[in-house]
Parts: sequence; structure tokens; C-alpha cells
Amino acid sequence: MGDFDNLTFDIDNASSSGGGAIPAGEYPAVIITCEKKKSSNGNDMIWLEAEVTGDSYAGWILRKPFMLWSSNPEYKEWAENSFNQLLNAAGYSNDSPPSSASDLQQKNVTAVVGVEEAEPGSEYGDSNKILGFRKLEEDTSFPPKDPIPDFGVSDSEAKPKKPSL
Repeated sequence: MGDFDNLTFDIDNASSSGGGAIPAGEYPAVIITCEKKKSSNGNDMIWLEAEVTGDSYAGWILRKPFMLWSSNPEYKEWAENSFNQLLNAAGYSNDSPPSSASDLQQKNVTAVVGVEEAEPGSEYGDSNKILGFRKLEEDTSFPPKDPIPDFGVSDSEAKPKKPSL
């Protein structure tokens, strides 16, 4: 059997655009990459990649550059505010900031996501833009939302019996 048994392809009619963005909204995500690197212009920046982890669009990768060293004061202020929002969402504070960008990896946050429409004639389609970050809200309600399954065992049968000698 081949890898593609029972699949039908229409390669000649494949679209080169569309499907490039998830709907705008708030998504739980884990930071998978956070590193200091150079932009295409040669400027220092923080590059972030976060993977959506919730029920909807799990595995989708979101990306965001933080131009913290921009020579443009407006861009720098906007980047600093956005990065501070990320640090707060990841659980950091002024008393305990991260020591490096990689400290943010594996932190869970809520990503506030928007959609940027593609330029007319673009071959890539719409794309996502991270608009902000919030702390991930965990469900701490009790009892759990999903009931514990009943395996047909009564409470008296579920208790272990005393060993016999």
C-alpha cells in the first residue's frame, strides 16, 4: 500500500491563496520560540512563535516580532508596551522579570488574534496578527465539567478488600 491510498488529488486546480488565517478571537497558546535575533534590516528584535493549544485550531502557529530596539520612538514604545503585556500574561512582574527571551518558552498565555486582509493580488491570502496577550484563564470549577465515567462498579466493590492471611 502507498502512503496516499484512498486519497484524491486535484493538484492542477489548487488555489495559491486562502486558508492562511484562523478567525479573529482569543486562543490559548504555548510559547514555543522566543529569541533575540536580527530583523531583515539588521536591527535587534525579539521573535516569538506561539502554538495554539485549545480545542479550536490546535497546532496553529502564531508569530510576532517585538522591535524593542527600534530607532523610531513610537515603534519602540508600542513594542515595549506589547512585550510588557506578554510578560504579564506569562506570569512575570517587575520584581521577577525574565533574564533572557528563552525564559518565556513553554509559558502558557491567551493570545488575542486579529486577521490582516491580504493585499489585492497577493498569492498568500489573509494572515493572523497577535494583537495582545492575557493571562490564560484556567477552569478551576469543581466538580470537573466532564463527569467521572461509571465503569459499572459500585462504591462497595471499588473499595479494596483487606488481604487475607
